[in-house]
Amino acid sequence: MPYCHNCGADLPPNAAFCAKCGAPATAATTAPSSPPPYTHSYGYEKREKQEKREKQTRQSAEKYEKREKGGDRTGPLVGGGILILIGVIYYATITPPPPSQPLIPPTQFWAYFFLGLGILLIIQSVYRFTTMHHHAAGMGSLWGGVILAAIGVAGITASGNFCPIILIPIGALVIVAGVTSRSRAPRPP
Repeated sequence: MPYCHNCGADLPPNAAFCAKCGAPATAATTAPSSPPPYTHSYGYEKREKQEKREKQTRQSAEKYEKREKGGDRTGPLVGGGILILIGVIYYATITPPPPSQPLIPPTQFWAYFFLGLGILLIIQSVYRFTTMHHHAAGMGSLWGGVILAAIGVAGITASGNFCPIILIPIGALVIVAGVTSRSRAPRPP
């Protein structure tokens, strides 16, 4: 039986044109020993689209992993900054020989440390906001930095003996916020 060379459909013996695609029947010949080429069906197209979506999802996940693989490099920077901060503040509190006074009174060591740590955390959050894909990663550093800087300023100006007392509920709030946000966050594929 003749078939259409354009779409592979069977043609009646005296057809001038293919009923399926409209190609001239002069291109029609008798069927070869092999079956006609497979024509796309709806199920095949649907499966193809699904495979394409899965491939795009895998590729975007791989891109995300590559981008995040370098990771957040601010941890070592902040850690080193804290050590430098402790050294500078400690050096400034050492009492030089009389009649000089130390740059920082030894009783205010922790107030200056909190202020410096707050500034380091604020710098870390600004860096995270500008470089990371997920901006919420910088919010904890920002809030922690603002709170620690405020506690440091209050200690330096001697306007607050509340510093040790306020750290306890703030720490508890940070832990609760971290645990609840981690349980709400979707896990990567």
